[in-house]
Amino acid sequence: DGIVIARATDLLVLDLNPSFTRLLGVTRQHAIGTALDALGLWPTAEVARGFLARLRGSATGLDERVTLRHTGTGQPLEARISARYTEIDGELALLLVVRDETDSEQTRHALREIERKFTMVFNAAPDGIVIVRASDRVIVDVNDYMCGITGFGREELLGNQMGTLKVFDDAPTALHARQMLARLGGFRRLELSLRHRQGEVIPALVSASVVNLDGEACVLILVRDIRDQRRAEQALRRADARFRNAFEDAPIGVALVDARLGIIDGNHWLADMLGVKRDTLVGLGFASVGPEDERAGLCHALLQLLPAGE
Repeated sequence: DGIVIARATDLLVLDLNPSFTRLLGVTRQHAIGTALDALGLWPTAEVARGFLARLRGSATGLDERVTLRHTGTGQPLEARISARYTEIDGELALLLVVRDETDSEQTRHALREIERKFTMVFNAAPDGIVIVRASDRVIVDVNDYMCGITGFGREELLGNQMGTLKVFDDAPTALHARQMLARLGGFRRLELSLRHRQGEVIPALVSASVVNLDGEACVLILVRDIRDQRRAEQALRRADARFRNAFEDAPIGVALVDARLGIIDGNHWLADMLGVKRDTLVGLGFASVGPEDERAGLCHALLQLLPAGE
């Protein structure tokens, strides 16, 4: 720590240690006999006057966190100054101890920046995130997306148990999830149903794992809303059913072929036309079916229909 001793009556510097010189660039030769506010230690004269006014107005001294400046480089120094009255050779003096807290401030700034980024990512995540205390299953944090898919506000969720709010609609599967969590420490992509507070049942993929947060066991739960995926699957099934019906019921022969004109599937009309059983169609090639004098022309015409490069 940097130490400087000043006369209490006029704040003239009586002595200082090498650490004070290292921290703030003021040499002992230059400082002794100079008033504290004339050393250029503060970023502005107004800041210096304010600190010294508070110092003079205190009967016991001060303990403040301040910003000083290095007199040589001009670099700011985050410091804590502890000032106490003492007696030296029968004269009232001030003992000022200056502790460099720049690294501490940088660390705090870095932590604040990490926390800011985490909060931004946490709330912008495209999945619901819930952090639950393992000991009592109370919700300790939740992101915006989870609030949206459940219909609850953040303040309504925090401090409550997931079971009390009945967020998960599928009780047997939820029980199975808790059992896996207790036995294995987590699970991945388990399909569960959530219930919005307005009653809508929402299919979701849920993953969970036990994590340690600030020395306390918690459960991190990730919830992915799969309503769009389920709607797409249903639309695909309907489209497939329509195609299958059209394929089977077409009043003409219909075949699905690969790039080499091998038959992948054919309807019963095609089998009747070719005079074969339907289950023998797969694997036949158009080069070997139909009238021999028409096969080459048919294959050529079909190949013209295939995309280039296939």
